[in-house]
Amino acid sequence: MNKVSLIGNIVNDLELKDYKNGDKEGKYVRFTLAINEYNIKKNERIATFIEVVAFDKKAIILTTKGTGESKRF
Repeated sequence: MNKVSLIGNIVNDLELKDYKNGDKEGKYVRFTLAINEYNIKKNERIATFIEVVAFDKKAIILTTKGTGESKRF
């Protein structure tokens, strides 16, 4: 399994949703993470937006800890 660590700000509110795929049911959350960078040579800030989807236990943890816009993760 691959592991990625991203630090940034959540752009939109987190909303826990249900899914059902055949006989499997669970919860998920979809959100956008803004990661800020600074280019020293061009003296400018750059924001990269990454779409993230978390399922089941991680989705529940994110929605309880990450409520409200501009929450840093």
